Amino acid sequence: MAFGRFSLLLSAVLFGALGATFLFWPVSLARIADIRLVSATARVDIQSTYGGLNIGLAIFFTLCSRRDAFVRPGLIAQVLTLGGLALGRSFGLLTDDRPRLLTFVVLAAEVAGCALGWFAFRHIDRRVSPRLSSLPPR
Repeated sequence: MAFGRFSLLLSAVLFGALGATFLFWPVSLARIADIRLVSATARVDIQSTYGGLNIGLAIFFTLCSRRDAFVRPGLIAQVLTLGGLALGRSFGLLTDDRPRLLTFVVLAAEVAGCALGWFAFRHIDRRVSPRLSSLPPR
């Protein structure tokens, strides 16, 4: 369980830091990724999508790390979130021209975070946190 909590807290710190940075300095961070924010609408959209969503995920991962029953669902969310980001980035790499090195660094981080979450999920003692499929039907 400790490794699962570590994985969730690490994700929470990274998502939180990225979200706060995009929330307060959207133009500077967008520029690093070659995104030009030419209007207030664009800035607000980046702040909500990259700032607010990441902060929300950070809070969710933190809360999940605090209760045994929520560690497994939190790890599932971590794997699906980072896996989905990596899938989308990989699709872009296959269908677009040559991106900068930053794209590959971020992809590597997404894959590593996804793998960490999956490894932690697979190694949680199921007696402490039962499988989601064992929940009674509604």
